[in-house]
Amino acid sequence: MASAARIAGLVRRMPVLILAVIVLAVGVAGAFHAPAMAQEQQNRGWSLRDLLFPRRSERIEPPLDIQKPRPRPKAKKPRAPRPPAEPEIPVVDKAPDARTVLVVGDFMAAGLAEGLDTAFAENTGVRIVVRSNGSSGFVRDDFYNWPE
Repeated sequence: MASAARIAGLVRRMPVLILAVIVLAVGVAGAFHAPAMAQEQQNRGWSLRDLLFPRRSERIEPPLDIQKPRPRPKAKKPRAPRPPAEPEIPVVDKAPDARTVLVVGDFMAAGLAEGLDTAFAENTGVRIVVRSNGSSGFVRDDFYNWPE
């Protein structure tokens, strides 16, 4: 068993040991301290609250953005005109006894007639005659009524 003198010596030293452990813990925590993200200073813009209740610290204005002069575009040399994308199809004179294809209808008939005209452009035996009205249709009777 431990003697009373030994126990009394430990009781006297205990507060000193506890204080030494606390001081050591605070020192170690201070060495590894890093500020939290929420505690960092954030740069805010001005608001109505700043006009009514100015901040106590003096406000620092951000530096002005100085724009560099833009380089002027170099003068381009004039280019030679491009040749046409599609060669022009020569108009072929149709024969007097050529078959006549009459295309009658609305805007779809106009597209059909254009395709037929392109297809039979070089054929002298077929002539395409277009009698279409693009602003009409079999359902629409407000502009051009077909049955009448």
